[in-house]
Amino acid sequence: MKRIELEQVGFSLHDLLSETLQLLSPKAYSRGMEIELDVQLEMPDIRCGDPTRIRQVLMNLVSNAIKFTEMVGSSSPPTRGRRSTAPRASR
Repeated sequence: MKRIELEQVGFSLHDLLSETLQLLSPKAYSRGMEIELDVQLEMPDIRCGDPTRIRQVLMNLVSNAIKFTEMVGSSSPPTRGRRSTAPRASR
């Protein structure tokens, strides 16, 4: 069985999160959602780990959240330039 080798390199967590969510924003927008990133400024930015694997996991989690979230209310996309409310999952 092949083992996954994890990198141990320094990377900017803020940049990784921002870049990854920017890639997924058009998909969310097309489903009437908006992705917002709220990072506490007190949180250290530089981390040591495997940014490729973290990005892969984040992409999968957020893609699935977008795919499986049903919007409650209006199905029209959020208005650009205006902050929209976060999507709510229907029960």
